[in-house]
Amino acid sequence: MADRIAAIQEQRRPRRAGGAVSPVIGFHFKCQSDYEVTLLPDGRFWSGVWAVDEDLCQPAIQLGGYVALHSAKREKSYRQGTLIDWKTEARTKGKTAMGVSFLLKPFDEPLVWFGNGSGERGYRRVDDKPTWVPQPS
Repeated sequence: MADRIAAIQEQRRPRRAGGAVSPVIGFHFKCQSDYEVTLLPDGRFWSGVWAVDEDLCQPAIQLGGYVALHSAKREKSYRQGTLIDWKTEARTKGKTAMGVSFLLKPFDEPLVWFGNGSGERGYRRVDDKPTWVPQPS
């Protein structure tokens, strides 16, 4: 059953010519009350630790990607920022022992949730429509 679900999800992912999955440019996470978020004196912040494939991180930074934190999927993000860097860290909850935390430069415009699935995260890929990407201020 799990293989069947994975195959269905794989079919829904936008593909580039040649069948490759397009890179992630936006990460949306359900995050109650800034859980594990670290605010820095210079205005930047760490996103908290998320179960994200490390292979998605560096391409997203190079593409000018972003992270948006939401209280609920139906609500716009309450904290969002442009990707600067990332690191691996131990997770304090969930099934995955290690995760990724993103260093972000905040921007003001709240974002609507983007991504399929029923979990705590959603991805916006380069080939997803609309193609809007937050611009650094």
